[in-house]
Amino acid sequence: MKGKLYLIPCPITEGKDSSVIPVSTASSALKCKVFIVENVKHARRFLKALDSDIDIDSLQFYSMGKHAEPHEMADAIQHLNTGLDVGIMSDAGCPAVADPGWEAVHMAHEQGAEVHPLVGPSSILLTLMASGLNGQNFTFHGYLPIDKKERISALRNMISETSRSGITHLFMDTPFRNEKLFQDVLSSANADMRLCLAQDLTGPYQWIKTMSISDWKKKKPIFKKIPMMMALGH
Repeated sequence: MKGKLYLIPCPITEGKDSSVIPVSTASSALKCKVFIVENVKHARRFLKALDSDIDIDSLQFYSMGKHAEPHEMADAIQHLNTGLDVGIMSDAGCPAVADPGWEAVHMAHEQGAEVHPLVGPSSILLTLMASGLNGQNFTFHGYLPIDKKERISALRNMISETSRSGITHLFMDTPFRNEKLFQDVLSSANADMRLCLAQDLTGPYQWIKTMSISDWKKKKPIFKKIPMMMALGH
């Protein structure tokens, strides 16, 4: 019998304990003996938070992402053929969604293994839920271009599409560039469009606010060097 592949969400804010992870998700994660992870140290710490008595040294960890060896993901997936369950964990949030891991899921499907996505925090869905913007028709763009001209071009394309169809656009940047991105949105978007800022979701500094572009120009937020998701729409 083949093992199962579990997609295991992790807390999305640094220092957050495992209380945001449902009991059923934790239980499934602890069944796994093999893990594909972004950061082994982070993964070991998270599993220890789920069960302080877990025998970490009995588990096998394989890396994914830009620093991983090309063969590691395939080697990990081969354990499914021996009957072992395999878990995938990113550093934060849901694996394979704006994070590494989708290739491992693809491999598991090709081998005919069962794939089980587990419930847990997603900054994309939490932002959309709390934004008050169109939740029926939306697009997630991930990180926008670093180059200012390319970033402005991307924003203008979003603005044009939103004006035409009412679609909501979600995007983000690294914490130290959040303020610059915010300013670019203000300078590009129409005054009546609405922008949601969702900072430190599920964390101690969680702050979510949606206002029109014209109102944001009157009341600019104080940016902290912590993760933020933005959503733009009508």
